[in-house]
Amino acid sequence: MKLLQKITCDILALLHKNPLRAGNILNINVPDIPYEDVKGIKVTRCGSRHAASEVYNLEDPKGNMLYWLGPVGEIRDAGPGTDFEAVSQGYVSITPLQVDLTAYKAHSLVEEWLEKSGVKVK
Repeated sequence: MKLLQKITCDILALLHKNPLRAGNILNINVPDIPYEDVKGIKVTRCGSRHAASEVYNLEDPKGNMLYWLGPVGEIRDAGPGTDFEAVSQGYVSITPLQVDLTAYKAHSLVEEWLEKSGVKVK
């Protein structure tokens, strides 16, 4: 069994045995090394990359435009606690992600900005 499949099966077995009720998505990154060389699992934050250098567009058979990001950009943040750092050190990285990207702390700031700009906020 390939490493990625083995790690995936291990994590799915853990989730089946002890469900995680966090309401998050788990982003899992696996180092490209033999299974027996994996040092363990680290819970990490997302590192970041520079933007992809190219974006390709094409039309599908139904006439819809599709956009495909080209090769990934260079790593920008691989600092302590990132998924990049963990994987480079031989660990499986698990980063809990959330879908709601709302910046709740900025609501009042945006409302004030709109009001100062003469826009009625409801």
